Amino acid sequence: MTCSHAGDDARIVHRQARLLLSENHEVTLISPPPGDSTADPEGLRRLAVPRARNRKRIRSWIECRRAVASEARHHDILLVHDPELLPVLFKSRGTIPVVWDVHEDFISSVSDRTWVPAFLRIPVRIFIFLLQRWARGNVHLILAEHAYLNSFPHGKVVPNSPWLIDSQNLNVETAPRVVYVGRLSRNRGLYDLIALGKELQGQIEVELIGDVDADVHDNLVAAVKSGYVSWSGGLPNPEAMLAIRGALAGLALLHNHPNYTQSVPTKILEYWSQGLPVVTTPLPIPVSLIESVGGGEIVRFGNVSECAMILRRWKHDPTTRDHEAKSGYQYVSKHANWQTDGRMFVEFLESLT
Repeated sequence: MTCSHAGDDARIVHRQARLLLSENHEVTLISPPPGDSTADPEGLRRLAVPRARNRKRIRSWIECRRAVASEARHHDILLVHDPELLPVLFKSRGTIPVVWDVHEDFISSVSDRTWVPAFLRIPVRIFIFLLQRWARGNVHLILAEHAYLNSFPHGKVVPNSPWLIDSQNLNVETAPRVVYVGRLSRNRGLYDLIALGKELQGQIEVELIGDVDADVHDNLVAAVKSGYVSWSGGLPNPEAMLAIRGALAGLALLHNHPNYTQSVPTKILEYWSQGLPVVTTPLPIPVSLIESVGGGEIVRFGNVSECAMILRRWKHDPTTRDHEAKSGYQYVSKHANWQTDGRMFVEFLESLT
């Protein structure tokens, strides 16, 4: 169940639910409606609730509580993806096992939520801290990052790794375009992506795939009209992965924000899983990965010209580009793919029933 994530969220729908269904488990998803239900894994049962957006959340919480009240007795596990739902569902905890899937540093992310008023950010952080403390002893925990063990030492780590495309299906024909997949926001580098598109205009297309935050929506639309970038909106993860194949590179120009400093950007692993090298900013874990694995290059925060220079070089030197892409693909094939990590997820849930 989720109320704040998209109804076609990659981890929830296209990794977890898809794999559970393939293992002959029944799955009911309580979530906002997806953008395209035809992309759902076969057999997924849906119950729609309004999406919790910005400060409009109470109606969604009420609908989630009602859905669980009517559905819990027919299910073996309640898997929750939003911390805000834990107090809403407090009474359900004694009905069936409750599992919280932690895939964000929620305390650090408060400052990245522009809809949270400044005067409420400290109280919200305190509330989340107390909620996390309570959750450690009252619900089962799945963690998307090893770093989250600092807050939840007894959680089960199930990395947010991507499905790995078969190496025989890799599209090695590159096009003069670079791609970004994910939420489009200030701290995720939207303005850098727009500036990059402006600098590369007429040479390399900058293609964006993902939902955009409300406060930067108009800026993105203006950039599309100016021809600096193209924007496909949000796509179901399988479609997004198909769309990026054959691109010159994937972009991960995240800013130096506390929410990103201890996480592996999933988009880097997704690019590598589809045979793309990456250009990324010097956050600690991406730097460690690039230095040990290869798979791309690091650029300084906000240095669009440096990024453009790398991309032009790869365009005219496909041998180097292909070498970086191969290094990244080999890493995810051995260490970070859902074919392997998803097995831990299924086995953990099965152990609770």
